[in-house]
Amino acid sequence: AADCSALVYAIAPQASAAQVSRIVERAEGIPLFAEELTRGFSAGQNVSIPASLEDVLGYRLNLLGRAKTTAQMAATIGREFDIDFLKALHHADALKVDRDLSRLLDASIIQQEGEQRYRFRHALIRDAAYQSQPPEARQKTHEAIAEAMQRTPASARPEQLAHHWAHAGRTDKAIKHWLAAGRQAMQQSASREALAHFHAGLSLLENLGPDDDRALHETELQLGIGMAAAAIDGYSSRESTLAFIRASELQATPSLHSSAFAALWGRWSSSSSGADRPGARHLARQMIRQARRSGDPVYIQQSRFAYGVCLFWEGRFAAARSHLEFVRQSYRREQHARHIAEFGEDAGVTSAMYLSWTLWFMGESERATKLCSQGIKLAQTVAHSFSEAYAHTCAAF
Repeated sequence: AADCSALVYAIAPQASAAQVSRIVERAEGIPLFAEELTRGFSAGQNVSIPASLEDVLGYRLNLLGRAKTTAQMAATIGREFDIDFLKALHHADALKVDRDLSRLLDASIIQQEGEQRYRFRHALIRDAAYQSQPPEARQKTHEAIAEAMQRTPASARPEQLAHHWAHAGRTDKAIKHWLAAGRQAMQQSASREALAHFHAGLSLLENLGPDDDRALHETELQLGIGMAAAAIDGYSSRESTLAFIRASELQATPSLHSSAFAALWGRWSSSSSGADRPGARHLARQMIRQARRSGDPVYIQQSRFAYGVCLFWEGRFAAARSHLEFVRQSYRREQHARHIAEFGEDAGVTSAMYLSWTLWFMGESERATKLCSQGIKLAQTVAHSFSEAYAHTCAAF
């Protein structure tokens, strides 16, 4: 209570002891509530009126006049916003926006964070400004923000675009950007962030119409969830396994054949990491057949790696060596991004590490050690944290 009283006197030194007592009692020890009640009092508001923090924030916003519209638009951008971006969105001229921002600064609604950036003084103030908009107006503002961000893609993160498209009611675009955000996070080995992005996209599927490629979107998102969950909790984790199974089930839709290989890979990675050796071998053979039909060099590498791993765990080292040597020789550094995007790991790294194990068991310890070092170096060169962790884990054995 003493802290709240000091806060009130600092903002409104002219307040009487009785007025301060009423403000502190109503604020119930919440500093922001006490501060906003005091500012309302200073603006001539009867402190007995507001029943909640939301009420007093709403009253304060209403006192801003036309600057309230600028506050609402800024709040839709986020708690922090760039002044040039706000001006590009605003229908008023730049001088009027500057005047509005000065009004918001004077009212302690926002604070300046740099030459070009502003920030709402408190998250709850931002929320109050955001919620004070009519739903239709808010939706149109989100759409305008997304469109403006797309005109300057270098400064827009896909998760930001996804957020604004979703609140604009443009579900298809939102899902595509959540997928892009998840894939970008996987490239950076930010697996937990990737998983959250993929799930955010999945949660929007029910809002799609029947003709909006729902099955395709779900397949891509389930594949992303499978890879991210595997990176976090292991290849045979329940979440990863169920996601890859669901992606495989969706292959009954004729347009999804391009995703069939990735779904097979996911199921194989789960089976091969568990005790289902026959199942893993069966899936690896399916991948080899599909890869040969496609002629895709990346698919061929991944399928041969998968079969080589199966043979390794069966103790058939000479046969495993043949497949793993093929992958090592055919791998190209420029294929790294695609390996990560579609399979979550780099075939150059994984094949080097499994081949080093294979050679060790075949008695070629010197070459096995050299190959192990090469695998670690490659992982460091491509700067992919998961691949580095994979390589060092294999080296530890």
